[in-house]
Amino acid sequence: MTWLLPIANDLPLVLAYLDPGSGSLLLQVLIAGMFSSLFFLKSSIGVVRTSVSRVFKNHA
Repeated sequence: MTWLLPIANDLPLVLAYLDPGSGSLLLQVLIAGMFSSLFFLKSSIGVVRTSVSRVFKNHA
């Protein structure tokens, strides 16, 4: 374990604390962002698919 001491001395001192409330808020934001981006992609694909099918339906 003494080989870790030179590495630990070079690290900056970080005085940060992440309590359970802010940790769960961060997790909730990440999950909500993931699901909202999936919903956005799904609805965007639906709009493009509908537009393309209308263009090819009019030419047929």
